[in-house]
Amino acid sequence: MRFIFLMLCLACSASLLQAAELRVAIPSQDTTGRAHPGIMTFNLDLAQELCRRIRYSCVTVNMPFKQILPAVAQGDIQLGFGNYLKTPEREAQVSFSDSIWQASSRLVGKPKAYRRFATPAGTEFSLATLRGATVVAVEGSRQLAYLERIAAAQKLTVKGVLSQADGVAMLRKGEADFGLFVTLIVYAYLTEQGSEKLAFVGPPMHEQGLGGSVHIALPKGNEALRRAVNQAMAAMRSDGSYHRIVRRSFPFSLD
Repeated sequence: MRFIFLMLCLACSASLLQAAELRVAIPSQDTTGRAHPGIMTFNLDLAQELCRRIRYSCVTVNMPFKQILPAVAQGDIQLGFGNYLKTPEREAQVSFSDSIWQASSRLVGKPKAYRRFATPAGTEFSLATLRGATVVAVEGSRQLAYLERIAAAQKLTVKGVLSQADGVAMLRKGEADFGLFVTLIVYAYLTEQGSEKLAFVGPPMHEQGLGGSVHIALPKGNEALRRAVNQAMAAMRSDGSYHRIVRRSFPFSLD
């Protein structure tokens, strides 16, 4: 009887230890999984501080953007830092934290691509005016979904890639005219360039699901974890820790 009791205690202890460890997903920045300054550093720093405050041991996993939500939905990942905008489809799969920053989308391309597809004088260049171009976006993203909806009407050729780094590489090789990316995430690639310079083209976009508040994805049903994350984020904003983390990666505010 004592042996059974001890075994039950050990099992309970193992269960508690397992529950106290979280798997945290950070998007791979290219097909090799190579880290890149900017958003990846920010996500890592934010995840580490959150885990410290909610008193969990966290294991970080790098994976392609499109794999993170399914992994969270299945319970394989407990915190998904995929820079997610809320949509009804996503909310059916996972829960979301309170907002961690505000996002927009921008077209990115070489100056010669802009000149090639420039609109008549007096008309602002934008995605809405773009016709006949090849545009790349990340698989599983709101940007790719929107491009696919407008492709036929605007005669666009749309290509999907695993990461924004892969999309940027395609632009530099001339395999696409423009990329449609989350502004903040692609920012780092525009600040570290060689001779083949890329630039933002057209205005920031917020409508049609291309901008809004960004959230951490969590498994459905774990309300205690969601509350703990939200409380930790609120405390980080209140004591200045969040803004210090932002400044380590970006020279501007994310609010």
